[in-house]
Amino acid sequence: MGDGTPRTVVLTGATRGIGRALVGRLVELGHTVIGCGRSRSGVDELRSEFPAPSFFDAVDVASWPEVEAWANGVLSKREARDLLVNNAGVINRTSARTSARL
Repeated sequence: MGDGTPRTVVLTGATRGIGRALVGRLVELGHTVIGCGRSRSGVDELRSEFPAPSFFDAVDVASWPEVEAWANGVLSKREARDLLVNNAGVINRTSARTSARL
């Protein structure tokens, strides 16, 4: 992606943290970002700050039906997707047993 050719990047977890930082940098570099995040307000902010050709949807990656519907929508778009960054995830509380091993 460093050759200056614009790419299309699919990015989960785009509304906060590393994902949010990636959106800004990727768009700054001239890439299109197709992103999702759980926060409706975060998605609205991304849509406002980074209009088309980038686009963003509210998706809870813990819900398979939501992920499937979003992925099918992304796949139905004509543009090629060059990279998938699966940044979204759920962090569980550390259990006492796990903490003892650390």
